[in-house]
Amino acid sequence: MKALKYALLSTVAFASFANAGTVSDFFDGVSVGAGYINESGKDINVSGSSNRSDGFELYSQAPINDYLFVDSRYSWTQEDFSAQTKAGYQKTAELKRDHLQASVGAGYPYKVSDSVQLKPFVKTGWSWDKAKFDTTYPGFDTHGSKSDNSFTLGTGVEAQFGHHFVSTVNYTKETSGFKMEQVSFDLGYRF
Repeated sequence: MKALKYALLSTVAFASFANAGTVSDFFDGVSVGAGYINESGKDINVSGSSNRSDGFELYSQAPINDYLFVDSRYSWTQEDFSAQTKAGYQKTAELKRDHLQASVGAGYPYKVSDSVQLKPFVKTGWSWDKAKFDTTYPGFDTHGSKSDNSFTLGTGVEAQFGHHFVSTVNYTKETSGFKMEQVSFDLGYRF
Protein backbone atom coordinates (compact mmCIF):
# COMPACT_ATOMS: atom_id res chain seq x y z
CA MET A 1 0.00 0.00 0.00
CA LYS A 2 2.85 2.40 0.78
CA ALA A 3 4.28 1.73 -2.67
CA LEU A 4 0.97 2.79 -4.27
CA LYS A 5 0.95 6.05 -2.27
CA TYR A 6 4.49 6.87 -3.38
CA ALA A 7 3.67 6.00 -6.98
CA LEU A 8 0.68 8.37 -7.02
CA LEU A 9 2.64 11.19 -5.38
CA SER A 10 5.48 10.64 -7.86
CA THR A 11 2.97 10.87 -10.72
CA VAL A 12 1.78 14.26 -9.45
CA ALA A 13 5.37 15.51 -9.19
CA PHE A 14 6.29 14.12 -12.61
CA ALA A 15 3.26 15.74 -14.26
CA SER A 16 4.25 19.10 -12.80
CA PHE A 17 7.82 18.76 -14.11
CA ALA A 18 6.87 17.24 -17.48
CA ASN A 19 5.90 20.58 -19.05
CA ALA A 20 8.42 22.70 -17.14
CA GLY A 21 11.06 24.13 -19.47
CA THR A 22 12.43 26.28 -16.66
CA VAL A 23 11.90 26.55 -12.94
CA SER A 24 9.46 29.44 -13.51
CA ASP A 25 7.30 27.10 -15.63
CA PHE A 26 7.04 24.56 -12.79
CA PHE A 27 3.64 25.86 -11.66
CA ASP A 28 2.37 26.75 -15.14
CA GLY A 29 -1.16 25.35 -15.47
CA VAL A 30 -1.34 24.07 -11.87
CA SER A 31 -4.60 24.90 -10.06
CA VAL A 32 -5.02 25.22 -6.31
CA GLY A 33 -8.22 25.95 -4.46
CA ALA A 34 -10.78 25.19 -1.81
CA GLY A 35 -14.46 24.48 -1.64
CA TYR A 36 -17.52 22.90 -0.08
CA ILE A 37 -18.07 19.14 0.04
CA ASN A 38 -21.13 17.05 0.90
CA GLU A 39 -20.63 13.31 1.36
CA SER A 40 -22.26 10.13 2.57
CA GLY A 41 -20.84 6.73 3.37
CA LYS A 42 -21.09 3.50 5.33
CA ASP A 43 -18.15 3.98 7.62
CA ILE A 44 -19.07 2.94 11.20
CA ASN A 45 -22.62 1.65 10.66
CA VAL A 46 -24.02 4.83 12.20
CA SER A 47 -26.96 6.64 10.70
CA GLY A 48 -27.31 10.32 11.36
CA SER A 49 -30.31 12.52 10.84
CA SER A 50 -29.44 13.00 7.17
CA ASN A 51 -26.71 10.41 6.50
CA ARG A 52 -24.81 13.25 4.82
CA SER A 53 -21.87 15.26 6.15
CA ASP A 54 -20.90 18.78 5.14
CA GLY A 55 -17.36 20.10 5.18
CA PHE A 56 -14.47 21.70 3.35
CA GLU A 57 -11.99 20.58 0.74
CA LEU A 58 -8.54 21.67 -0.46
CA TYR A 59 -7.25 20.58 -3.85
CA SER A 60 -4.45 20.89 -6.40
CA GLN A 61 -4.55 19.85 -10.02
CA ALA A 62 -1.62 19.62 -12.43
CA PRO A 63 -1.91 19.19 -16.21
CA ILE A 64 -0.11 16.40 -18.04
CA ASN A 65 -1.20 17.81 -21.41
CA ASP A 66 -4.29 19.66 -22.74
CA TYR A 67 -6.55 16.67 -22.03
CA LEU A 68 -4.99 14.72 -19.11
CA PHE A 69 -4.39 15.84 -15.53
CA VAL A 70 -3.54 14.61 -12.04
CA ASP A 71 -5.69 15.70 -9.13
CA SER A 72 -5.17 15.51 -5.35
CA ARG A 73 -7.77 16.45 -2.72
CA TYR A 74 -8.03 16.55 1.05
CA SER A 75 -11.43 17.01 2.71
CA TRP A 76 -12.85 16.93 6.20
CA THR A 77 -16.51 16.75 7.13
CA GLN A 78 -18.59 16.52 10.28
CA GLU A 79 -22.14 15.50 11.10
CA ASP A 80 -23.74 16.20 14.49
CA PHE A 81 -26.99 14.58 15.54
CA SER A 82 -28.97 13.82 18.67
CA ALA A 83 -31.69 11.40 19.75
CA GLN A 84 -33.65 10.22 22.77
CA THR A 85 -32.76 6.88 24.34
CA LYS A 86 -35.48 4.44 25.46
CA ALA A 87 -34.88 5.60 29.03
CA GLY A 88 -35.54 9.21 27.97
CA TYR A 89 -31.94 10.48 28.08
CA GLN A 90 -30.70 12.94 25.48
CA LYS A 91 -27.99 11.32 23.39
CA THR A 92 -25.63 13.39 21.20
CA ALA A 93 -23.20 12.09 18.61
CA GLU A 94 -20.56 13.46 16.29
CA LEU A 95 -19.20 11.81 13.14
CA LYS A 96 -16.00 13.24 11.61
CA ARG A 97 -14.48 12.09 8.34
CA ASP A 98 -11.07 12.82 6.79
CA HIS A 99 -10.53 11.93 3.16
CA LEU A 100 -7.40 12.05 0.97
CA GLN A 101 -7.74 11.32 -2.74
CA ALA A 102 -5.28 11.15 -5.66
CA SER A 103 -6.53 10.59 -9.19
CA VAL A 104 -5.78 10.85 -12.90
CA GLY A 105 -8.37 12.41 -15.17
CA ALA A 106 -9.19 13.24 -18.77
CA GLY A 107 -11.34 16.02 -20.16
CA TYR A 108 -11.92 17.97 -23.33
CA PRO A 109 -12.02 21.79 -23.10
CA TYR A 110 -14.75 23.70 -24.95
CA LYS A 111 -14.34 27.42 -25.54
CA VAL A 112 -17.66 29.11 -24.70
CA SER A 113 -16.42 32.67 -25.28
CA ASP A 114 -13.13 34.55 -25.38
CA SER A 115 -12.88 34.45 -21.59
CA VAL A 116 -14.87 31.33 -20.58
CA GLN A 117 -13.90 27.70 -21.13
CA LEU A 118 -15.81 24.59 -19.95
CA LYS A 119 -14.10 21.23 -19.49
CA PRO A 120 -16.22 18.15 -18.70
CA PHE A 121 -14.02 15.37 -17.31
CA VAL A 122 -13.84 11.87 -15.88
CA LYS A 123 -11.29 10.70 -13.35
CA THR A 124 -10.18 7.60 -11.52
CA GLY A 125 -7.87 7.13 -8.57
CA TRP A 126 -7.44 5.99 -5.00
CA SER A 127 -8.70 7.36 -1.68
CA TRP A 128 -7.65 6.97 1.94
CA ASP A 129 -10.42 7.59 4.50
CA LYS A 130 -10.71 7.85 8.27
CA ALA A 131 -13.94 8.15 10.25
CA LYS A 132 -14.21 8.98 13.95
CA PHE A 133 -17.39 8.60 15.97
CA ASP A 134 -18.10 9.99 19.44
CA THR A 135 -21.37 9.71 21.33
CA THR A 136 -22.29 11.03 24.76
CA TYR A 137 -25.22 10.70 27.12
CA PRO A 138 -25.45 10.69 30.93
CA GLY A 139 -23.17 8.04 32.40
CA PHE A 140 -22.01 6.55 29.09
CA ASP A 141 -19.59 7.61 26.31
CA THR A 142 -18.71 5.70 23.17
CA HIS A 143 -15.76 6.39 20.89
CA GLY A 144 -14.72 4.64 17.73
CA SER A 145 -12.69 5.11 14.60
CA LYS A 146 -12.08 3.23 11.41
CA SER A 147 -9.77 3.68 8.42
CA ASP A 148 -10.13 2.28 4.93
CA ASN A 149 -9.10 2.92 1.34
CA SER A 150 -10.77 2.46 -2.02
CA PHE A 151 -10.65 2.76 -5.79
CA THR A 152 -12.60 5.85 -6.94
CA LEU A 153 -14.47 6.92 -10.05
CA GLY A 154 -15.59 10.49 -10.67
CA THR A 155 -16.93 13.01 -13.12
CA GLY A 156 -17.45 16.75 -13.20
CA VAL A 157 -17.20 20.03 -15.06
CA GLU A 158 -14.55 22.69 -14.72
CA ALA A 159 -15.18 26.29 -15.78
CA GLN A 160 -12.24 28.61 -16.37
CA PHE A 161 -12.82 32.36 -16.34
CA GLY A 162 -10.06 34.38 -17.94
CA HIS A 163 -6.59 32.93 -17.55
CA HIS A 164 -6.47 32.30 -13.82
CA PHE A 165 -9.83 31.65 -12.12
CA VAL A 166 -11.47 28.21 -12.11
CA SER A 167 -14.60 26.70 -10.63
CA THR A 168 -15.26 22.96 -10.47
CA VAL A 169 -18.26 20.75 -9.68
CA ASN A 170 -17.26 17.14 -8.86
CA TYR A 171 -19.02 13.87 -8.16
CA THR A 172 -16.89 11.00 -6.84
CA LYS A 173 -17.93 7.46 -5.86
CA GLU A 174 -15.84 4.90 -4.00
CA THR A 175 -16.23 1.32 -5.22
CA SER A 176 -15.23 -0.38 -1.95
CA GLY A 177 -14.24 0.53 1.61
CA PHE A 178 -16.62 3.14 3.05
CA LYS A 179 -18.39 3.40 -0.34
CA MET A 180 -18.38 7.18 0.00
CA GLU A 181 -20.28 9.40 -2.42
CA GLN A 182 -19.04 12.97 -2.61
CA VAL A 183 -20.32 16.09 -4.31
CA SER A 184 -18.09 19.16 -4.17
CA PHE A 185 -17.99 22.72 -5.45
CA ASP A 186 -14.56 24.37 -5.61
CA LEU A 187 -13.12 27.76 -6.47
CA GLY A 188 -9.48 27.99 -7.43
CA TYR A 189 -6.60 29.83 -9.01
CA ARG A 190 -4.63 28.55 -12.01
CA PHE A 191 -1.01 29.65 -12.33
